[in-house]
Amino acid sequence: MLYQLQEVRVKAPQRLRSAPFCRVPSLFTGEVPECDGKRPACSPCDGASVKCTYLSENPEETRTSATKRKYDEVASRLSQYEELWTLLQTRNDQDIQEIVRLIREKKDAEWIVRYVRGGDLIKQTRVSPETRFRYAFPDFANWPTLFHDPDDPYLKAQIFDISLPRTRPTLPDPRGFASAESTPTLRGATIRKVYPEFVYEVPYHAAAVHDPRISCVKASMWTSVTSDDDLVRKLLGIYFQFEYPRNRFFAKEPFLDDLANGEMRFCSPLLVNAILANAAHGLQDDTQRVAYWTPQSLSYLFLAEAKSLWDTECQREPSLPTIQAAMVLSLRYGADGNDKLGDPLLQQAVAIAEHMELFTRYDSKDPVLSKVRAFTAWSLFSWQAVACYHNMKAPYVSEPPSFASPDLNTISGLTGDIYLRYPGQGAMIQSYLGSSVKAETELHCIMQDINVECRRAGVLGNSPPALQSAVGFYTRLDKWFQELPEELQPHNIVMPHQLHLHMQYYTVLIQLFESWTSNPAAIFNGRTAQDIALIARARLETLIRIYYLRHSFTHLDSILVLYLLLLGSISLRLIAPRRSSSPYPSNLLALTDAPSSSTSPGSSRHSSPSTTVTQDQSKRSPNSQTEGLSSENSPPPPTTTFLLCAQGLRDQGQNNYLGMMMFNILYNLAKKIKPNLCKDLDNIKLSYTYDPVEKRAQDKAKLGDVVKDIEMQWPVFRWVDDKCKGMGTVLKELEKLSIDEQEEGEQQQKQKEVKDLNEAELEEELGVLPVRQVVDR
Repeated sequence: MLYQLQEVRVKAPQRLRSAPFCRVPSLFTGEVPECDGKRPACSPCDGASVKCTYLSENPEETRTSATKRKYDEVASRLSQYEELWTLLQTRNDQDIQEIVRLIREKKDAEWIVRYVRGGDLIKQTRVSPETRFRYAFPDFANWPTLFHDPDDPYLKAQIFDISLPRTRPTLPDPRGFASAESTPTLRGATIRKVYPEFVYEVPYHAAAVHDPRISCVKASMWTSVTSDDDLVRKLLGIYFQFEYPRNRFFAKEPFLDDLANGEMRFCSPLLVNAILANAAHGLQDDTQRVAYWTPQSLSYLFLAEAKSLWDTECQREPSLPTIQAAMVLSLRYGADGNDKLGDPLLQQAVAIAEHMELFTRYDSKDPVLSKVRAFTAWSLFSWQAVACYHNMKAPYVSEPPSFASPDLNTISGLTGDIYLRYPGQGAMIQSYLGSSVKAETELHCIMQDINVECRRAGVLGNSPPALQSAVGFYTRLDKWFQELPEELQPHNIVMPHQLHLHMQYYTVLIQLFESWTSNPAAIFNGRTAQDIALIARARLETLIRIYYLRHSFTHLDSILVLYLLLLGSISLRLIAPRRSSSPYPSNLLALTDAPSSSTSPGSSRHSSPSTTVTQDQSKRSPNSQTEGLSSENSPPPPTTTFLLCAQGLRDQGQNNYLGMMMFNILYNLAKKIKPNLCKDLDNIKLSYTYDPVEKRAQDKAKLGDVVKDIEMQWPVFRWVDDKCKGMGTVLKELEKLSIDEQEEGEQQQKQKEVKDLNEAELEEELGVLPVRQVVDR
């Protein structure tokens, strides 16, 4: 009976104890002792030597309240872990690294979540700085009225207008790339925008290249010039941001893979040192970066090691990196004003490529190697086509590679893309490099054909193609322009390499029709050769001015010098007085006439100077432009354009010696043609305390033969010199001109000294009064 009573007592529901009772009595067997609530240990627990544990530290709290409180604490802790897990899933890489670091430091979940929340609140209350920026034209280079053309597609582009209202911000792409709105409205036209808003409002040089492989490069593995990893990584970033998008001589992706992993298949010390020699000219911290002749400069040191490695590589089995390095070095020598040294390197690259059957054999055994071979073959063909076109030489490669050029997907896989991180923006921006490579390769093929046709028409490529052939090339160029992909349309272009592509197109049009501007016949849709050349020049100026407004001329750009010299020379010819002694060819003087807004072409898909004209324009007289410009409403000569180009050449002269040489050529031409420009030109010249030409002359006087003479044979453009003399000849003539001016100045100084001496003798004879006062009396 007693046993049954005890069993009933155990099964009966127990009275809820209040919090003062401990949880230990359940450990006792038999009769359950009553907890008396003493602290820190109750009497039963103390007597049994059992650790006394209270459910609550508060004697007044009931067991129900304590249990509920404990449940809430567990639920709260669980929610904090869930939030921490969510942060790890959704935050960017930088935040995740910081969270993992805190976890390893044994910070609890609550502290980490509170830390992240606090950081978010600080970001929300922080005032975001203004990142939009546009350069302002100097006082001497404001917009001329000539180019207020309502049909100019570039003046309607977003890159030109900084005052556009900000659109609704878009959510960031989960992959870390910026997204763009598909159909924004721009001045009444609905178009597809490729880039987000801020790309059009921030200069290109304010961004930074983002590629984790560059941060893994070890300098000591590739060059003996320096062991500074940070310096080499910085130079690589400069090269891939400023040089590679314009001149893709090698496949970036396999190159960077080998560079980071220390492999030699698609990378070599020769190629790396050639790249670093180029990039050293873009190091803005170095005020003497242009001084490639100075043994203390980085460009000299990297170039010297590249030369040494080139001599060694020539004794070994030919390889793809050797060909690619030759192209990089040929560009570097040209930008330094030594294309007579760079041109043989390009020819050697062609010879090595032919020995390796690069243009004729497509090896499909190794997929990666075959793609890199094909890319290198087309890169070499494209580069020699451009070099020979501008140097007026026969192409080194007579025919394109026997296999088709790589498609867009293949190109994108080899060159990858240049991903940029803009200030104040967490997302990365891609530059659509593959589209530019494909479009530029197609354009260079047309330039190669024009060069071949010019050589058929005349001697040494100096004669223009026949008018019928020029019209045929014009049709091909127009088709190429009309078929540009969306990211290369005039309303979307923003990055320097994209602007370059359009500049190159208009440069070819100007050169194609420069010798036919005096022909009054309509050659294409009612448009004359003069119409085409005039509109091409107008578009080229618009592009150069937009380039300055958005990006300025101060950062490394080895090809920009060509367009600045072209436009500056044409502008100087426009300024030159019309007389029989003009140094310019008479058949080019037609380009001095500027198109008025009334004769602007009708708008087509791009409003390019290529195709569609309005019905009124097709019916008007072919010479109506020239007639209209003789009126009082004719726009003034483009003095501001000439000075802006001179400013650009002077700016680039701090990076590439060729820029300073071209500035001096325009400067000396202006002194003969328009002396009143000298004051503005002197101000431009004095805008930099460092003058590369004077520094080179001083170094040559000190070091002698260590500083080599300029070895340049690039023919000056016809609009600079009608005889197309080599650059070396022009430099010698300018040097002779400077010597003659110096001798003339010395002779005038001697005459003045003799006159002053005669006056002094006369003063002694007359007494106190100076001779001029005696004459006045």
